[in-house]
Amino acid sequence: MDTGKKRGLVMEIKNVKLVTGEELVSEAEHTNVDNKAPPGKLRPAIKLTNPLIVFVTEKGLAFMRWAVLTHNETVTLDMNHVLYVEDVKDEIENKYREQVGNIVVVKQPAIKLEI
Repeated sequence: MDTGKKRGLVMEIKNVKLVTGEELVSEAEHTNVDNKAPPGKLRPAIKLTNPLIVFVTEKGLAFMRWAVLTHNETVTLDMNHVLYVEDVKDEIENKYREQVGNIVVVKQPAIKLEI
């Protein structure tokens, strides 16, 4: 798994706040999408790689994989769903990279239930 490199460059880790109130920490890249746009027009979007949702617990911050039902490590969001995108503190970036480096994707065959 690539944990932060793209074409030889280290991707920026950003705090992304969604209109739903969720706060994500992710490798982020601004892009454009054409969904719901008039033909030939692109809408601003953000491409998130290995997004983690941030929770506040009694012990501090906790991170969990976001979009857990997909096999993709990358999700593209229309900017209409985003309140802000900001830099993260160094300690958050370090924790993020540590967490992403520990993600192991296990591909298992579908469970077959016999009745």
